[in-house]
Amino acid sequence: MLRQEDARIPATPEGEVVKAAVADTASRLRLADGAVEVDCAAGQLVLFSPYRRLDWTFTEPTRLAVLSIPARLVDQCGEAFRRTGATVLDSPLSGATADFVTQFVLDTTAGRHGLGPGDVRAVIELIRGALALQEQTYDEYVRAAVRERIERDFANPDLSASVCAEGLGMSRRQLYRFFSGSEATVAGLITARRIEHVRTLLDAPESIRLTEVATASGFRSVGTLRRRFEAVVGQTPTEYRARVVAERGSTTLTPILMTGPRRPALPVSAVSDYV
Repeated sequence: MLRQEDARIPATPEGEVVKAAVADTASRLRLADGAVEVDCAAGQLVLFSPYRRLDWTFTEPTRLAVLSIPARLVDQCGEAFRRTGATVLDSPLSGATADFVTQFVLDTTAGRHGLGPGDVRAVIELIRGALALQEQTYDEYVRAAVRERIERDFANPDLSASVCAEGLGMSRRQLYRFFSGSEATVAGLITARRIEHVRTLLDAPESIRLTEVATASGFRSVGTLRRRFEAVVGQTPTEYRARVVAERGSTTLTPILMTGPRRPALPVSAVSDYV
C-alpha cells in the first residue's frame, strides 16, 4: 500500500514543475523505458519529471512525501535528470535535504504551518545545493557505471559502447564526452578487459582451445581474437602460450637428493641380528 503526501510550491498555471520525493522504504526506479534501473534506499531524495515515464516499485507499505517545485526555481536538475527524467541524490547534503523535504511536506499537509517565503527559499536552496554536489560527481558516476558494466558483461560479444550508452539513457557520442579527458575510450576499455581475460586463460596450466578462449572472452571468432590480441600484446595467442609454457618449464624445480648415512632396511627390532 502506498500512502502519498503531497505539497506544492506555487507556480504559474503554465509553468512546468519538478517533483521532489522521499519514500520511507527501499524501492526501485526504472527509467528510460526500463533501460536504467536504480535501487533507492529508504529516505533517499528523488527528483523526477511528471512529464516522463517513471516506474517506481515498492515492495512493502510505503509513505511517499512529494513536493512539487516550479522547474524554473531549480535552475537545472543535472545531467542524469536531463537524460532519463529522474535523478537519485546520494550525498550527505542530499540526506539532510530529504529529511527537510519530508518534514516540510508532512507539516504542510497536516496544516501545522503555512507556506511562507522563507520556507520556499530554504527548501529551494537545499535542493540546489544537493544538485550541485551531485553534478560534480556525475562524471565519476558515469565512468564507474561503464566499468561495472564492462566487468559484468565483457564475455558477451554484443557488449559495445552503444550498449553501455543505451543503458545510461544517452547516445554513444554523449557517452564518449565523459571519457574525452582520459586515455581510454569505452571501446578500448572493453577490448582491454577481454584481452586481460584471454591472458588469464592462456596463463593457466591447462591447455584450452582458442575457440573456447574466444567464446569465454567475448570475441565472436578466433580470427578477431588473434588480431586484437596481437595488436595489444605484440604476439599471437599461440606465441604467447608457447612463451608461457617455456618459462614455466625453465622454472620447474629439480628434486634434490639428500646424502647421509644409509639406514638399514630392516625393522629397528631386528637391528641386533643385522649387525
